[in-house]
Amino acid sequence: MRYPREAQENMVEGVSFLSFEVDKNGQAVNPEIHHSIGYGCDEEMLKVFRKTKDQWITAIKDGQPLHTRFVVPFVFSFLSAGYVLDINDELPPAALLEGVNITLFSNKLSK
Repeated sequence: MRYPREAQENMVEGVSFLSFEVDKNGQAVNPEIHHSIGYGCDEEMLKVFRKTKDQWITAIKDGQPLHTRFVVPFVFSFLSAGYVLDINDELPPAALLEGVNITLFSNKLSK
């Protein structure tokens, strides 16, 4: 998954959820986005869904295939990749940040 450029440029972080069903044949279908944070994040979630929709395993109960619904959180966070910049540092060009999460911090206390 890549951090969408538009979300990077607007410093958007958050959690969005993608729900979908895995049918009795193991095919992931009916994706729905819940709690959208926008800025290209929805499109990135759907891209990941399309790339993985054939990789799910059908649930089995009592020896029978079972139609199942999943809800998967997608975390878009500058903190999770461990890339840390001081708030006063110059931000690298967006092209260098594609797929990289960033943490901004300030060593100055605000009153």
